[in-house]
Amino acid sequence: DSGALVASITTGQMTNMSEELREAFNVTGLAHILSISGTHFGLFSVFLFAIFAFFIKRLPYRILQRLSLYLSPSQAAAILCLPFMLAYLGLSGGSIPAVRSFIMITLFLFGLVIGRKGFWFVSLLCAAFLLVVWDPGVFFSLSFQLSFLAVLFIGFSIQEKKDETPSGKKAVRHIRNAFFITIAALLGTAPLVAYAFHYFSVISPLSNLVIAPLIGFLLIPLSVISSFFY
Repeated sequence: DSGALVASITTGQMTNMSEELREAFNVTGLAHILSISGTHFGLFSVFLFAIFAFFIKRLPYRILQRLSLYLSPSQAAAILCLPFMLAYLGLSGGSIPAVRSFIMITLFLFGLVIGRKGFWFVSLLCAAFLLVVWDPGVFFSLSFQLSFLAVLFIGFSIQEKKDETPSGKKAVRHIRNAFFITIAALLGTAPLVAYAFHYFSVISPLSNLVIAPLIGFLLIPLSVISSFFY
């Protein structure tokens, strides 16, 4: 079960996972963790961007000065992230949530390169448009509907004014946003989940607040890094 879980959260392959383990994730509202989605791509891109930016800023002064004539450290880090994100898309098998996440993060990184600030809703619409143009039948896929509904509700739930929360209360703000994200994703997808699977997980908000950060910030980064080293 442990090996099957790591394989699932790394590559999205659930062929070796037992029915009991799948059912356990379903009834606790954690089934989304088993597929490659925005959580995986988001964490991986942040991790890569931080590493590349760290090493670029510590290049010898002469090289950094010459590089700064063309690109800032952030722009260079964003460009270096792109091939790794494409490789991770190939590793994930190209599922609908993975392609959606890849398109949105690629647009964000491209915005960093050209110096334009992106808007999540435009990126979401662009990802939906490209997927439907590539395969019109994907619009009726449950995976497509759940993925875009979850991101749509999450995006509207965490919009807030800049500097709304004092700097001394950043931890409170992050906890509040995590709670709103969980509730928003649950409310946005619950009707469709109930219609498709004939159940509704009432403990999903609690299980996601406790388990999702553990898997998202610990298991997924470790499993992805180890797979690339392998």
